[in-house]
Amino acid sequence: MRGMATRVPFNVATGVIGEKFGGADALVIYAEGDRDESAGESEVLHKMQDLERELRAKTGAVAVISPVPLVRAANRSFRYGEPKQEIIPESARALLIFLRFNSPPGALSSIVTNNGRAATLTAIYPDHKGETIRRSVIAAEEFIRRNPIGEVIVRLEKDRAQKGESFFSRNSLLDKWYYMLGPLLPDRHQSLVVQIRN
Repeated sequence: MRGMATRVPFNVATGVIGEKFGGADALVIYAEGDRDESAGESEVLHKMQDLERELRAKTGAVAVISPVPLVRAANRSFRYGEPKQEIIPESARALLIFLRFNSPPGALSSIVTNNGRAATLTAIYPDHKGETIRRSVIAAEEFIRRNPIGEVIVRLEKDRAQKGESFFSRNSLLDKWYYMLGPLLPDRHQSLVVQIRN
């Protein structure tokens, strides 16, 4: 049975795309700030860089696209090409603004918004397997939970079973039903979560 799954045309095509072009699936993570140009702050870019490294190490991402390499390369260029200067400087916001204003219109719109309020981090994976998707989403959620940015984070989160809850508990069974039949079911209840940074 396992041999048959690898010969399905979709799986064969995904494998060829992964071998030839380096990736077949992408996970896009949005980082949005509370004011213009907040995506270029040094702290935000450092967290994005840490997330990139974690996704590569723990989930097998073959490439990651974000503003981080652009800012690092620009800083190196402004420092006469010195390899030691390929870092995220304290003046990262100014570098990102400079890059946005001195590039063709829309050239960076897939990475950072025109007002600099939001940026994206795209991790590219070599396959489209459920285990890869699950592992990468869990790793990203855990990283974001461990590394909050900003003083106050307010978000709506869907109700879920607590860690360690029994398999047949009401919330655990609801998790499974919503995972399998989510689009067919009514929206799940959400809770307002306010997280204050210590």
